[in-house]
Amino acid sequence: MLQQILRDMYIDPELLAELNEEQKQILFYKMREEQLRRWKEREEKAQMEEAMLRKTARRKQSNGKHVQWLHGKDGEVWVWVMGEAPGDKPYEQISEELIAERARQQAQKEAEELWRQKEAEITKKFRDAMAQEKARIVAEKWKIEIEDRKAAKLEEEKIQEELK
Repeated sequence: MLQQILRDMYIDPELLAELNEEQKQILFYKMREEQLRRWKEREEKAQMEEAMLRKTARRKQSNGKHVQWLHGKDGEVWVWVMGEAPGDKPYEQISEELIAERARQQAQKEAEELWRQKEAEITKKFRDAMAQEKARIVAEKWKIEIEDRKAAKLEEEKIQEELK
C-alpha cells in the first residue's frame, strides 16, 4: 500500500484520517523523499540531455573543421599585410590577374558551349544527309524493281502473244 501511495503521491483522505500522528509524519517524510528522488532524477536526465545537445551542436558546428591562427615570435597572432612584404604583388595587380583568369575561364566555357552547339548541328546535318541518302537508295532500288516488273510483264505479254 505504501508503494502505491509513493507511486501515485496521493493518499485517500479517509485512510489518512485513520493514521495516528507519528504514522502521518513517517508517511509525509517518505513522500518528501520520493519527491526529492524524482526531482534529482529529472535534473540528472535534463543535464545529460543538455550535455548531449551541446556535444551534438559542437560536432555539427565543427564538422571536423577549425581555424588555428599562426603566432609570431612575440606570441601574438601573426599578421601579413598584402603588398607590403618584399616580393609581393600590389593589390591592383592581383585583382587584375584574378579578373583576367575569370574572364579566361568564362571564355573557355562559352567556347566549349559553342563547340557543343556546332557539333550538335553537324551531327544533325549528317543524320539528315544519311537519311536522304538512304531514301535515295531505297527509291532507286524501288525504281529498278518497277522497271524489272514492267520488263517482266512485257516479256510475259510477248510470250502470250506468241502463244496465241
